[in-house]
Order: sequence, then C-alpha cells, then structure tokens
Amino acid sequence: KYFLMINKKLSGWSEYKHFSCDVFFPKDLSELKIFIEKNASKKIITRGHGCSNGDQSVLENGVVIDVNELNKVLKYDPTNQIIEVETGMKLSDILELTLKDDLFFPCIPGGLDITVGGAIANNIHGKDCFKNGYFEENVNKIKMIDSESKLIEISKNKNSDLFNNIFSSMGLVGIIYSIELRLKKIPGQLLEVNTKVAKNKNQMENYFFELDNKFDYGIAWLDCAATGKKKLRGIFSVANFINEN
Repeated sequence: KYFLMINKKLSGWSEYKHFSCDVFFPKDLSELKIFIEKNASKKIITRGHGCSNGDQSVLENGVVIDVNELNKVLKYDPTNQIIEVETGMKLSDILELTLKDDLFFPCIPGGLDITVGGAIANNIHGKDCFKNGYFEENVNKIKMIDSESKLIEISKNKNSDLFNNIFSSMGLVGIIYSIELRLKKIPGQLLEVNTKVAKNKNQMENYFFELDNKFDYGIAWLDCAATGKKKLRGIFSVANFINEN
C-alpha cells in the first residue's frame, strides 16, 4: 500500500523553533497498523494537536504520525459514566457530548484543544490535582499499538507494567489508539467562585495548604515582579460546581 506523507514545519506550542518533518495522517486503525508494520525500521513519534510546551512531538529524521483524524467516539455509556474515544479526539469535543448529560471528568486542563492521547502521553493535570491527581486517574483502559504492530489492551489488571509506564511517556512506550475514560456526574455546568488576595508568598502558601476536598478547584495568579515583603503576592480562587436550578 502506498502512503502519502507531507513534509511540514512543526514546533511545540511555544513555536520557539520549527523542524522540517515528514508527517503521515492515518484515517483509521487499519491504515495506522499497516503503516507501522511497513515502516518498522524508521523512527516514529505520534503528534496530537501540538499543545505541548516542549518539542517532544516533532522528529526530523523519521516520521511524525499526526493522529487528528483518529477522532471518533467508539462507545458512550452515560448510565455507567464511561466513554471510549480514539486518541486524536480533543477534550473539548468530548465535553460537547458529555455535558449534555451533566457528565464531566476530573484532572481537566485549562486548554481544551489537547487530544486525549496527548493528555496521557504528558499525564496532564488540572486545577483539581490537589484532590484528584493527574489525568491517569480518569483512565480505565487503553488500546495501544506496540513495536510489532500489534493492538494490545492495557489496564491496571492487564499488561499493568505498560499501563503504568505509558503515562508521561511522551509517546515512547507505544502508539495509543483508543482510551476508555471514567466520567463523573456534576450538579450543573456553573461554578461558584470565591477569590481573595494574598499579600505575600507566605499568605499564598497558607491558602494552598488550606485547600481540602470540599473544593472542586483551586488556582492562583502570582505577581512575579513584586519584591520584598510583597514577593509572590497575587490572587487565589477556589470554585465549586453548583446546581443550576
């Protein structure tokens, strides 16, 4: 089978430096598996929406597999609060579907253009990480393609070593094809936010130490230009979901 590759200039989110890369765009699982099998001797890295601050999803002397066309919902079960999606689906697209049923997921970052595969490869966190941990806490199981072009399922109970190592792996353990996520019920789509001022670093630290599970989110904005007794002053906010009624 002939595969069309395009040479493109790619960078990380910062766009600090651009690299000349050969990019392949698989349209489905079959095409992805065949491509990997036919190109086993080449260096390969996968790329989602390119939202990483670093340059880990670029490769000059090999092939970048762009997974943005692998963006389908494979299974959605709002009753049991699970959804299975392909690796290239963006978090915003998942929420567009699940929020209609008041279903959300923890560990969600500020930027919703991130793909699910990228969220796993970087093990992202959100403004609730003080209570819910990192993105891996959302994941029931993953289907990935290994170096022999085999599709395997990994979870805490199946191929657990691979499962534990794929988070923060930067795409180096295997190519993620699909992910089953756990969802959670929320009372509504609105948040009640309470914000207070921190006059200095010590007060800001105390606000964070006082965070507990009664809050859904916590975040701070720091004034990094402040000096002396006002060093790292800023504003600190906590938020909770509220019933829209």
